[in-house]
Amino acid sequence: MAVFGSDRGGSMNLWRVAIDERSGVTRGAPEPVTLAAAFAAHFSAAREINRIIFTGVLSTNAIERVALDAPGDRPATVFAGSLPIVTFDVSPDGGRIAFAAVNGSQEDLFVMNSDGSHIEQLTNDEQPDRGPVWSSDGTLIYFYSQRTDRYETYTMRPDGGGVTQITHSSGPALVLPRPSPDGSRLIGMTRDGSWSWDVRGSRAEPLPPLAADRVTSDPRWSPDGRRVAALENPAGDLNRTLGIAIYDVDARTYSHVPADSAYALTWLTNTTIAFAAGSGLTVLDMSKGSRREINLPSPAAGPRSIAATSDGKAIFIRTARTDGDLWLATVAR
Repeated sequence: MAVFGSDRGGSMNLWRVAIDERSGVTRGAPEPVTLAAAFAAHFSAAREINRIIFTGVLSTNAIERVALDAPGDRPATVFAGSLPIVTFDVSPDGGRIAFAAVNGSQEDLFVMNSDGSHIEQLTNDEQPDRGPVWSSDGTLIYFYSQRTDRYETYTMRPDGGGVTQITHSSGPALVLPRPSPDGSRLIGMTRDGSWSWDVRGSRAEPLPPLAADRVTSDPRWSPDGRRVAALENPAGDLNRTLGIAIYDVDARTYSHVPADSAYALTWLTNTTIAFAAGSGLTVLDMSKGSRREINLPSPAAGPRSIAATSDGKAIFIRTARTDGDLWLATVAR
């Protein structure tokens, strides 16, 4: 009998299979060993006493709402659970949240009310569906998926129907696409930085370079579509942030916002952005040069983990917590 860890059942757990010790040929199909942990890994077996020590890991995700018109209020949790949320976006009317989550061995899209109620699954297929973003009128959800031999951008209705492929690209795959307010262009990123896609002309072009040694990532349209905010990175290292770049679409010029620890950002109004840095949020009104710092009990959980309502009065943040314990199990022969 051999025991091993595998996620073939959807999450990492312990499995066993009978083996001929002389030939090494398995005798029958592997079968799961039920353990008292949602995710079990790092197995170590004591063969003589038929026991296994392992790590049990429980990861919880939450989406919290920060009201900007009520200073001092703690974030209100609208959703919490073990479903691993990767990215999310808030509908223009603030009433619904679309999110991508790891669903067993799949990556699927879901929607729920902004109070965390009435969760609906929109996709259920082997192809990864990622990065849902609402259109400015709330009638469509944009996302990217590898439904062909490469990632392309698609749209669907909020009920999951009417899936339509938007891009038919041949260059670098555009990921994390976001539609302009009028829907005529997409802005997204490749491994080389930020790109724009002309929907009507079906062609892509990179955003003008910041400098020879700098690029941008995770670009986002301002509500009026006249500017783009993006993280500023060293060329070849999109995981390191040097600040925030504001790109003027008509002038094709950049301005720089010092924020070398920022890792997620969103627009609140045409002149105000918010970004996550360290354990808090910063609200920056660029027209006035004023900043407001908001301390959070739990920091936003990495890139693309904040989104704002279209009226700029609330920010939603994604948080994550992981707890681990050691377990000892006796495996029946």
